[in-house]
Amino acid sequence: MDTFDLERRHGDHLHFANIKFGWITLAASAGYLAVAALVHTLYLRGKTRYIGTWLYGLVLAVLWLILVTAAPEGYSTHFSVALKRTARVAYAMIPLSVALAWRLPPLNYLGRLRVHKWAGWIMTASTTFHGVGFLFKWYVADELGAKLAQWRNLAGVAILLVQWALVVVSVFNLTGYTAWYWIHNAMVLVFTLITILHAQPGVVWLGIIACVFIVIQYATHWTGVSVAEVSVLAHPGSSLVVARIPTPKPVANAGVGQHIRLASRWYLPSHPYTVAHSDASAIELVVSRTKFDVTHAVTMRGAYRSEFPQLVGASAVTVCCGGSGLSMALSVLAYFPEARVIWCVKSVSDLHVLAKVTSPPPKDQLAVYITQKGTAAGGSPPAASATPGTPGTPDGGADDDESAALMMDDLDDGPIYIEKSALNYGRPQWSQLLTPETASVVVGCGPASLVDDVGDVSRHQGLQFVAEPYQM
Repeated sequence: MDTFDLERRHGDHLHFANIKFGWITLAASAGYLAVAALVHTLYLRGKTRYIGTWLYGLVLAVLWLILVTAAPEGYSTHFSVALKRTARVAYAMIPLSVALAWRLPPLNYLGRLRVHKWAGWIMTASTTFHGVGFLFKWYVADELGAKLAQWRNLAGVAILLVQWALVVVSVFNLTGYTAWYWIHNAMVLVFTLITILHAQPGVVWLGIIACVFIVIQYATHWTGVSVAEVSVLAHPGSSLVVARIPTPKPVANAGVGQHIRLASRWYLPSHPYTVAHSDASAIELVVSRTKFDVTHAVTMRGAYRSEFPQLVGASAVTVCCGGSGLSMALSVLAYFPEARVIWCVKSVSDLHVLAKVTSPPPKDQLAVYITQKGTAAGGSPPAASATPGTPGTPDGGADDDESAALMMDDLDDGPIYIEKSALNYGRPQWSQLLTPETASVVVGCGPASLVDDVGDVSRHQGLQFVAEPYQM
């Protein structure tokens, strides 16, 4: 009887060589999250300790490199084994990437969100290597047309195009945040579901786990407390407003720099706002008029912890803030009552905020810098142009306490009394204000240019510097 050697449909046992690496990646992801949480909880309790996002991202990249290069059985003779390994590892990283983006109050999610971006780039690089590698392999073997005629492979090309469409939209800022939010979420679903149809061997169970994590993410993003109409306290000529949000129940205190997220509808993306003051009935914010248009019923989520370190026993805290950054300053004052506040505003009209907030800074701990030339209360021009950093009247001359108060007495809430020496015109000279003799810890909040300038001076002076820009 004649005998025949039958070639296996998928070549040999190497077809299944990478299945275990999907589960190993899931286990490694759980270990990564556990270790990161442990490090954050135990090591970062000190007041001067800080681990940059780049280090978390670097550890993640090294972990990925180990997973795609470990036990390279068949790599030398079967290039497709390596290509499939990278894709499977990337797909198994979906739960990790999604978990890094979870917003579970009162936990701090800001640092994890930046590591989430690292995970996204690593996954994109993996799937790109997989897709382009197979296209090249088929082209060299003169099989490109035949392979692309198979619907599974065509689905793989669709996944690659979807991923790079998201990269282009994100890198080149082609849409507003709301549009990007929906595009990003839709493409994550497309990648997760179509890969189940595309992958060989199958990834059904990995896909189910990924979908469970995505459902949890949507649940945390789309649930919140519905609140009544927001009360907005404004003043003519000012770019700042005080917003008071009634809450049906007290919001848990999440510490210094805590923030809430507001959305005009439960299904729309939310935006973060630092809490200036909160009590049993309301939350108070200081916000920019141009960036805050939620004046009807809203959905509120939080409060969430900030990345503000635990400054146990800190002394001589100075908060340098600009505009709506006063919210952070008021939050810091609640925990460090002796903190000094240096507040930069565009016009005298912005000082109405001090009369409207529940707990303004003590007048002997506050210095105000009015940076826009040619403005006074109500937007009218002062008698002369401002002299940078000069206390008193706009022309730099002396004035008494009564005159300093009268300059702001057209405010609805009555006159605001500010120490004559604390009222300045022009931009602050940070190198003179931030010295080891006057501060040991400096907090920067407000426009990026202000935070950068304050940070540069603080580091040059050997002072501890804390900043928390919301880049979400």
